[in-house]
Amino acid sequence: SQAAEPVRIALRPQSQVAASLITVGDVAEVTGGDRLLREQIAKLDVAEATKNGDLERISREQLQIRLLLAGLAAREFDVQGEPLTLVVRNSPSVDAPSILAEVGNMLAREWHAAPDDLDIALAQPLPANLIPEGVVASRLRIDPRLPAVAVPGRIQVSLHVYVDEQPIHILPVAVDAVLYRELARTTRLVSRGETFTEANVSGERVKVTSLQGGLGVDDIINRKSQRAIGPNTVLQLSDIAPTQNRSPILIRARDVVRITARKGGLTVSLAAAEALESGSHGDVIRARNPSSGKLLTGRVVGRNELEISLGYR
Repeated sequence: SQAAEPVRIALRPQSQVAASLITVGDVAEVTGGDRLLREQIAKLDVAEATKNGDLERISREQLQIRLLLAGLAAREFDVQGEPLTLVVRNSPSVDAPSILAEVGNMLAREWHAAPDDLDIALAQPLPANLIPEGVVASRLRIDPRLPAVAVPGRIQVSLHVYVDEQPIHILPVAVDAVLYRELARTTRLVSRGETFTEANVSGERVKVTSLQGGLGVDDIINRKSQRAIGPNTVLQLSDIAPTQNRSPILIRARDVVRITARKGGLTVSLAAAEALESGSHGDVIRARNPSSGKLLTGRVVGRNELEISLGYR
């Protein structure tokens, strides 16, 4: 059968962004190929923007490696256009939807989740004195900052307000954030020592109140039960019998891992991948990019550190 047409990604010479997160769609024209894949590529983050007015440089090669890190096959895309794009961050909008979108992106990165896995809303109106009187939007910057520890539920966010890059004031605002994850749940009684399969577990999108615990179906398939588990139970790591391995385990299933890819002198890292398997030094295991859902295969090189070869694909 004929191979599917790749998505074409034409890098622009210059781009302007308002949000702190730079996506492929911000810096390139994304056309052709499968519509869903095209939309996924356009939303993929490439870098974080610097403060207002500062330039960020993104190369074609950097973009290619970032797409491969997202789990895309080289045949699925074709990066064209300028060899380098210059990105400048403009002042973002200061309305409630824009501020919520920025906070949502920050929480998604903090919680290693896709933005679609979050529901976020203001718990109170924005402060009346958020925008200083007489200040036009082009002179204004609002920098939302999360608390040191942010968990699902009500979160106090600090809005740092700048005029002409000079700090004016810091105002608190409360947001309600709901996080959903696809977790493995037993569909019937599972005996001690029984192997988990698709016959006794299924995935279910559930609201979670903690960032700890809970496993996806891929995490537990072909593993054995540590104890008898009743039906309709969300599985935890403690429910899985440990495997015999003489080498120290450096990565465990569900750990947040950093994945690094190198090509010549260029290094690109993905800091928020999720390990699907446990592994010792030198083991090749799978991890998932939470923003794209794509699977990556890498070699364990250290504690919560994976290195991928572009040839793994």
